[in-house]
Amino acid sequence: MDGVWDRPTLEALLRQQFTAMGLLRAKGYAAIAGKSLPLTVQAVGPRFETWYQAVSDNRGGLTMVLIGLAVDPSPLRAALADLRLPS
Repeated sequence: MDGVWDRPTLEALLRQQFTAMGLLRAKGYAAIAGKSLPLTVQAVGPRFETWYQAVSDNRGGLTMVLIGLAVDPSPLRAALADLRLPS
């Protein structure tokens, strides 16, 4: 998804959405306003971690892989679109 996000707002949204989705695993990265490195996101069950790290295939925006038993990413996409900051 193209765009940039505010870190605290994005982290709160991802925590809430990941819990609601019942995800087993999530990993990805997001462009954060004012930061040159992407925010890496990792979740395993209830554990949620983020940090800034260079990635070799950084295309900007947000890239996320979600693993679960019945993952419907539509609510997450809609919420992320609403939180996107103007670039």
